[in-house]
Amino acid sequence: MRFAKLYICALCALTAACSPDNERSGIEIGNPSVEAHSFSTAFIVDYGEPDYSRLSVLSKMPSDDDSVLVNGLKLSLIRLAAYSSYYIYVGFDFVDGLELWPASTDRTPLSVAFGDDSTARDEFLLKELGDVEIDGDGLLKEVGARFTPITSFPVLQGLIKINGSYVPFVFSLSKLDSLELRYHYSLLDTASDKSLNLTIRFHVPVWVNRLPLSLADKNGDTVYFDSTHNEALWDSLSARFASSFSATHRIAYYANGDTENAYAEEALAAFDIVDSNWVSNSDFSKSSDDWILVQQLSGLADTSIANNVMAVKVTSGGTRDYSIQLIHEDIPVLKNRKYKLVFTAIADSVATITVRLGSYNTYTTEGLQTTLTIDTLWKSHEFEYTGIADDLFARLEFNLGKRVRTYKFKEVKIYRID
Repeated sequence: MRFAKLYICALCALTAACSPDNERSGIEIGNPSVEAHSFSTAFIVDYGEPDYSRLSVLSKMPSDDDSVLVNGLKLSLIRLAAYSSYYIYVGFDFVDGLELWPASTDRTPLSVAFGDDSTARDEFLLKELGDVEIDGDGLLKEVGARFTPITSFPVLQGLIKINGSYVPFVFSLSKLDSLELRYHYSLLDTASDKSLNLTIRFHVPVWVNRLPLSLADKNGDTVYFDSTHNEALWDSLSARFASSFSATHRIAYYANGDTENAYAEEALAAFDIVDSNWVSNSDFSKSSDDWILVQQLSGLADTSIANNVMAVKVTSGGTRDYSIQLIHEDIPVLKNRKYKLVFTAIADSVATITVRLGSYNTYTTEGLQTTLTIDTLWKSHEFEYTGIADDLFARLEFNLGKRVRTYKFKEVKIYRID
């Protein structure tokens, strides 16, 4: 699922000099607009393993073989946000994302009961979240939901099978301050009316797998997991809690001040493939799909495609090398993995350009930054690099500013090679 084709625009986010006065510089010129989408969400307790290979997976219901049943998981939803790249001026921090909910600061947190599929609950969520809409100005990367334990009910409850019978348990959430669950845009279900649905699942097997919970000590007729009861098991369950949600990307903030910020290993595995080319439309066979031309800081240029060659005609070089950029988004990079960038290029006059792979929102380099000379004869260029961060949304940039030139590119590819 993609939300845009080609933008021709000024990327205000790259320079601190931008302000609302120049916001029109980012309006796209003659290209498809990004659609806005209505949004809904569901909260599920699932007794199956997460599956990141499919957009929609039916929930597995509990069976007599399950050693743990969860029937009391409640959290406070405090924020929904969309994380997108933008090529217009926006009045918020890219890293913080666009807040979708709450719409006002006086809105109280929303108490969410996972696994409650009653009509009343659905109507309640529709009333609270039914007017949420993802804007049509950005290229969506992730949708994030942030939760905290409910102050008056900071526990998870359920049943544990001990000696063939279920006994109640209470698990304390006091180690957790808050948790943000982010979902790759491909994991959002798209309905026929183009609305988006986010299903947030808590996977019980991930949480309890291979832990000897049946050996836990009871206090009366109940098993407690907290700082004074079954502390070792409590530590293990607390460490697994965030990773038991089927999010692509999880950011857990703990009460002791620690932060855990990581992609799910299963989600990264889908992008951890040797020899796979991660540059879509790398041979420019589909018009301008998946490529973005940026003009800013007095840079002016135009693009054309013919015979599988992308031409970028720079008519005003601007003041910086990034005044003109040819960009491809959503290039996955995994930490410590080795990659190779290959492309063939030519210019109508010898020129120096910068090629970089970096974050779409912080603009930090995440694997490659190099300067090279583009000659007046076609030449193939190859660069090997090692990923320095896990990022499924890195940007490949050809920075072509400062000089009036016509550049041509073909066969742009990025492979993992180790």
